[in-house]
Amino acid sequence: MKLGYNAMLLHGRYTGVHRAGWELLKALAERSLDEIRVYASRAFETPGWSPPPATVHVHRTWFSARRRALRIIYENVFLARRARREGCELLHCPAYTLPVWNLLPTVVTVHDVIALTHPEFVSKASASHMKRALPRAAKLAHMIIVPSEAARKALMKATEAKPARVRVVPFGVAEYFRPARDESVTRAFREQFGLPEHYVLFVGRMEPKKNLPNLVKAFFAAMMAKKLPHKLVLAGPDGASSGALKKLIAELDFAERVLRIERVPEETLPVLYSAADCLAMPSVVEGFGFPVLEAMACGTPVVTSKDAALRELAPGRSPSAAHDDLKGMRAALERILTDEKLRARQVKAGLERAAGFTWKRTAERTREVYAETLESYEKLGGGGSVGGGGPA
Repeated sequence: MKLGYNAMLLHGRYTGVHRAGWELLKALAERSLDEIRVYASRAFETPGWSPPPATVHVHRTWFSARRRALRIIYENVFLARRARREGCELLHCPAYTLPVWNLLPTVVTVHDVIALTHPEFVSKASASHMKRALPRAAKLAHMIIVPSEAARKALMKATEAKPARVRVVPFGVAEYFRPARDESVTRAFREQFGLPEHYVLFVGRMEPKKNLPNLVKAFFAAMMAKKLPHKLVLAGPDGASSGALKKLIAELDFAERVLRIERVPEETLPVLYSAADCLAMPSVVEGFGFPVLEAMACGTPVVTSKDAALRELAPGRSPSAAHDDLKGMRAALERILTDEKLRARQVKAGLERAAGFTWKRTAERTREVYAETLESYEKLGGGGSVGGGGPA
């Protein structure tokens, strides 16, 4: 198969959506079953990866994908035409949207529908764009991939996507996420970032959907009630919640117990997870939840909100609470930090759970979706679109 892969979003620092597209591309290339034509911006890089030249051909645009208007025009007007002209049999768009005109059988990955269900959690520009583009993609794509059953259900409620065209393909966790057992490496890492002996960890952007003010309040209450020595480590880039967080921490007079780390090198993230007493992820809504999976793979127990996607990932009976239940969140933190038997069970369960999520498996299941897409396309005579065939 000759596959067209839309990598226009792969630039700059990778967050969840970008990481999923990047790791899937590498896993597909490692299978060496297909020729992959990667359509990316001039800012696209392949750090630490040498794609097999017989398998992967990268085509870069003259402009940076950071120029959003140009990227959207290119994706809608030129991308599918170029892929078709260069002999691609199928186009995969791994980040929510697809070209207006379906010139090829097309698969789209919809990570979540937060822009539709919770527009307050995204920028106005993103909400406006996704309000049009995401429902259109759900209607016109020949096949839709979602990373969780929770995302599938949300997609069904928010769009006109047909259930027969939606496939759940969970993302994987990179192999380097595993327990860090070298004490000298861990000690050096603690010194480098000023990490305390005991800490609760959050990993992600400081954005409203992550529900960080409630995490800070619940952590504060738990520390005061149980006289625990822990600090709260918030690791990730600044976002729309950063200002409110700083104000809240100052009001609680709690700054000495909260440590901000804006940038952690990707290769050292496993040490950050492994050294934590637990990961806390109290999000209001998610489509998947990479930090939960990564923490479990590193042998770190997790505390989550009751968001469906996070509970789908976390091992059974792991402590959780509704995102707005401060008492429940406090109790969940207290349990995991004070009950050694519970911690041991959750570490074991998390490692076993995470072992089932690999990028190799994600690539295999994704390729099954490709094959299914081509088969259904051929049954329609090779010219029709399962979802419609033109702009909505």
